[in-house]
Amino acid sequence: MSIINRYLLREALSTVIAVLLVLLLILLGGLFAKMLGQVAAGKIDVTVLLPLVFVVGIKSFPTLITVALYLGVLVTLGRFYKDSEMTALRAGGVGYERIARPLLLLAVLVAIFVAWLSFHIQPRAQQMQDDLRSEAAQHVDIAGITPGKFITIPSSGSVIFAESIADDALQNVYMFSSTEEGMRVIAADSALQVTPEESLNILELQQGALFEMGPDQKKLSLVEFSKQGLQLPNDQEINYRTRLSSTPTTALLGSKKLEERAEIQWRLAYPLSAFLLVVLALPLSYTTPRKGQFTKLALAIVIYIVYQNLLGVAQNWMVKGTTPAWLGIWWVHILLILLTFWFLTRQYPLRYLLTRFKPGSKLEL
Repeated sequence: MSIINRYLLREALSTVIAVLLVLLLILLGGLFAKMLGQVAAGKIDVTVLLPLVFVVGIKSFPTLITVALYLGVLVTLGRFYKDSEMTALRAGGVGYERIARPLLLLAVLVAIFVAWLSFHIQPRAQQMQDDLRSEAAQHVDIAGITPGKFITIPSSGSVIFAESIADDALQNVYMFSSTEEGMRVIAADSALQVTPEESLNILELQQGALFEMGPDQKKLSLVEFSKQGLQLPNDQEINYRTRLSSTPTTALLGSKKLEERAEIQWRLAYPLSAFLLVVLALPLSYTTPRKGQFTKLALAIVIYIVYQNLLGVAQNWMVKGTTPAWLGIWWVHILLILLTFWFLTRQYPLRYLLTRFKPGSKLEL
């Protein structure tokens, strides 16, 4: 590998790693804050907080790498144009092909790694995420109810409020629920969780009163009790359907179902987009020293967002039968290739490009 190739790879890799770390920090920070709020609201148990953040981070890693590679190559080449290094390389006889070759090699290597993540690691991470969320939802118990906050109990629609927790029991508990007859309010001195059977969770309210109010808010009934049981969600009630995205790739291969064929194409889109976006970044990064290296950054982000949204739309259309099965989501990649070729024609005449892309011709732009 020549000195120029090593220099290009070193500059591109350093930028890609920096962008990847920033994106990873933003993602994990946002996930942690969001799930911490769910813990405070009692929707998930605190014991699965960090594993869930870790698994979601792994599942999002192919997308992060693709974006980091795309933006890293774009910023690196933009700096070359801004500092007139690209002009110096061209003046020294270094053609466009020689500049693009190490970056395309990097794109191929990253695409292979992303393919491994997409086909093997991501489905397992999705399955682990489903299991963790199912486990988290099943732990809506005393430990998941934060004193001073209103908590919605899954599957029942009831809202519970506890003033404090003492001696492994909720103190001064209030429950609100809507019924066909009107509003029901339960006030109890304390509450604790009991498990009479392995698959049965009961929240036992102690020393309280039940108020029922009619829809016209005129009829009011009062019933006092020493113990009142409320069934918490169990394994059967919290039934998380196994998602298609968690199915192993080997189980999807050769399938005739549109949903499974669309899932295969979606997983293949990760490595393919990693390569195509780098190819797009080569002509898109062109700028002048006066404009600066970040001139095309906003446009590049818009193109990526539109591209990803079109992939999602194309997958839905394929599943619904709106587009032919043979077309699938490939038309979105074709649009990106055409866009890349259009950016090339803005730098070089179309006739010039066609002569360079003839079979047997050497690409020297």
